[in-house]
Amino acid sequence: MKKVVQQLCQFEDPREYLLHLSLGLALKSAWDFFEKLRKQWPANETRSLAAIAETAHFDPPSCLRLLRLLAYLELIEEDEKGEWRMPDWNGAL
Repeated sequence: MKKVVQQLCQFEDPREYLLHLSLGLALKSAWDFFEKLRKQWPANETRSLAAIAETAHFDPPSCLRLLRLLAYLELIEEDEKGEWRMPDWNGAL
């Protein structure tokens, strides 16, 4: 608890701390999701949202939010047809 209070004191507004924690949790969730997909999804293969959600065992709305965050981070790509592609990372990650 002491560590949490120390971290909270670093922010002028407690809402900033909550945003900081929320962002950290969102990024952790997105990374875990990405790692799960990367193990099951061949590089350069495109997949639909429905196929990805089924493979990852996520509901489509949650899956879409995570995919958009991963695309924003440039870890995956969405094409003009709304399909998703896992780039060939060649062990870069």
